[in-house]
Amino acid sequence: LWVAQHIVPGIRGLRLLRTWAGPSVATDGKAILGEAADVPGFILAVSAHSGYTLAPLIGRAVAALVQDRSAPFDLAPFSPARFVTHRSRAAL
Repeated sequence: LWVAQHIVPGIRGLRLLRTWAGPSVATDGKAILGEAADVPGFILAVSAHSGYTLAPLIGRAVAALVQDRSAPFDLAPFSPARFVTHRSRAAL
């Protein structure tokens, strides 16, 4: 909370009622967003650290993927394929 208060000083007087935290599953700190290489039509949408904040943008990207349209931003840096090793690619 202290980081948020530093960035947005106006919230310093607010009382915190509840917090929630979830695990980050992305090993490289980036979201995982895109179609699974070995399961056509299976779309992954796993946020890294800003799930609630980025939910609307991730939702738009997933909607575009499901409808075979272009995503609103470049998904390449978030592709699930970045976790596929050369050995596992050969098995595909």
